[in-house]
Amino acid sequence: PLGNQAFTDSLVDTYTTERYPLGSLRVELPTEVTDLDATHKGERMWVFVHNDEGGAFAKGDILEMGDGAGNGTTGVSAAIFNAVKCNTAAQMPQRLLGVAGHAIADGAYGWVIAKGVCEVAGDGGITAGGILVTNNAARADLATANADATTDTFNAAFGVAIEADGGAGSLFAARINVL
Repeated sequence: PLGNQAFTDSLVDTYTTERYPLGSLRVELPTEVTDLDATHKGERMWVFVHNDEGGAFAKGDILEMGDGAGNGTTGVSAAIFNAVKCNTAAQMPQRLLGVAGHAIADGAYGWVIAKGVCEVAGDGGITAGGILVTNNAARADLATANADATTDTFNAAFGVAIEADGGAGSLFAARINVL
């Protein structure tokens, strides 16, 4: 456990109250990761968030900081771990909270994956080995390399695809890091 916290519940449990302090980090050991999915390797880091979207999160949704009123935010606020679905193309990874590893109901609290191998919802154009950025629908897109700095999106990369996606909204394995 990180920070000498002992956890007895599952990472896919959700809560109606703030069971842990928002922003708490939790390490999932490599043996626990492969127990759930043999194709996933390495440890994962999860962060505790509140769903402030106004709707449920689905497994694979990319989440960003909210403003405490169900909106994405470009600034820093006390509501930093009130998560909303990312609706910004090529959002800066510093504003991302992670990827939903399971469904989290509107208004509920739960853990989301901030670092490691996980399933991410794609936009239908993901290729294995591709560098990932966000699109405007809480899904992953491929980074764009252009000589024109105004359209190059590599500075917004948050991960790499381990496999291709199977169409818009389908899940694919990726290694992410938004910490």
